[in-house]
Amino acid sequence: LLAPGEQRAFRRFGALPGRFPIDAATAVLAGREFASAGSEEALSVLTGLIDKSLLLRAESSVATRPLYQMLETVGAYAALELTAADERDDALAALARYCSAEASLAAKGLVGPAQAEWLDRVRDDLESYRSALAWLIERGRPAEASDIAWNLMFFWLIRGHAAEGLWWYEQTLNLPSLPPAAESRALLGAAVMRYTQGEHGRAHTGATRALALAHAAGDLEMIAQAQHLFGYIEYALGNMNAARDQFTHSVEGFRILAIPWGTGYSLSGLAAVALVTGDAGEAERLLDEAASVLRHAGPWFVSLARYMRAVLAVRHGNPDQAIMLVRESLTPIRELHDKFAFIYTLVPLAAAAALKDDHAWAARILGARDAVIERTGIAIVDPQVDD
Repeated sequence: LLAPGEQRAFRRFGALPGRFPIDAATAVLAGREFASAGSEEALSVLTGLIDKSLLLRAESSVATRPLYQMLETVGAYAALELTAADERDDALAALARYCSAEASLAAKGLVGPAQAEWLDRVRDDLESYRSALAWLIERGRPAEASDIAWNLMFFWLIRGHAAEGLWWYEQTLNLPSLPPAAESRALLGAAVMRYTQGEHGRAHTGATRALALAHAAGDLEMIAQAQHLFGYIEYALGNMNAARDQFTHSVEGFRILAIPWGTGYSLSGLAAVALVTGDAGEAERLLDEAASVLRHAGPWFVSLARYMRAVLAVRHGNPDQAIMLVRESLTPIRELHDKFAFIYTLVPLAAAAALKDDHAWAARILGARDAVIERTGIAIVDPQVDD
């Protein structure tokens, strides 16, 4: 009963496995003629399919970005029709191009002041990203898959999807004819995910190969990112001199490139080294310097500094100050739905509870921490912390 244009749109939307915005609908409608279809045409057919109850308005995390979706059974039928019409690859190629462009925007948004909005935006598009990555890997297109997975790195990390991020990086690395730049990104992305899971040896191996490829290509940003990760790996392994050297190099590299999040986060790493080696004054100075730089970055990058200030408060026997600092941290943690920082923040909070002789509260805090660790696979990688 649908008009021919609506029939085509109906099956094309079968390439979109979950919620999708108007831009994704425009992309799959256009197919290989990616630039030829406009959002007005897409909106027109969307409206027609909504009127016929074949498409629904969906809940969106970003108020200015409406989303749509099909009921599961309707979407499954649309996907069958798409395959029967021999249009699946055309539609998925267009979806992959859309996801690649969107992920490039996300890479900037995820480290900037609108970080919370971009985390939600990636979450809204996550099923499309998964579908595009699966198709690119199925078709043996590792460079594009590597780009998308790498650009979403902070989403995997912050939202507790490290295991999934690692899986996509590994799938990319398993493909033949992987270009060096794509291999470097996939190796470093996998190393970051392994670091968060406490696999320091494998993280070190992957980061070493990524750094070698980045040096060979003269990719200054990848070099700085690899050195930054090496700093945290050496720190976790207790090699403080090596960690200090790596963080110092990464600070220099990020400053040359004018990347605030990298500069500030590497300075926070240097502060962590100073704290472990007993130089609390230097740690405070570095944290102040990091805070100044991180005013131009996303709020997630400040979480490490707050964590270390809370640790300092515990060390100085001031549990009330530690609790106050944790309370300040919890607001952005909630806004970002940040699993990574949440686990760390609970450590000084439990220590503060113990200092106040409230051992039942401390036990509840550690129980909550362990429950999140079990769900996400994130490990505490701090030599200051004694489980």
